[in-house]
Amino acid sequence: MLDADKLNKAQKGDLECIEEICKKTWEPLYRFIYYRVQNREEAEDITQETYVRALSYLQKNSIDVNKYIAFLKTVALNILRDKWRKNKRRSVTVDIESVNPSWISTQAQTEAST
Repeated sequence: MLDADKLNKAQKGDLECIEEICKKTWEPLYRFIYYRVQNREEAEDITQETYVRALSYLQKNSIDVNKYIAFLKTVALNILRDKWRKNKRRSVTVDIESVNPSWISTQAQTEAST
């Protein structure tokens, strides 16, 4: 799929090699991400972010060409986990002072009678 020469050139900043590597690895990476998020726009955003992080890592470190797609999937999975953690931390803030207990009990009775 990929050859070591292209990966080495991409590591040195050759834009044509980077583009070719992205074209060759885009579909399996996108499918991997889409399967997990089930949303086209979000999968595209995460795929793009994966390439940005992977290329920045590639400039500083070397990666075995046979494990490059696995590396991309690992980066994508880490991005997904970060997003899930971020969403999990978001909670709904409720102002207790503004909650009217009589309104809630009226709502509950109305729903129970329907």
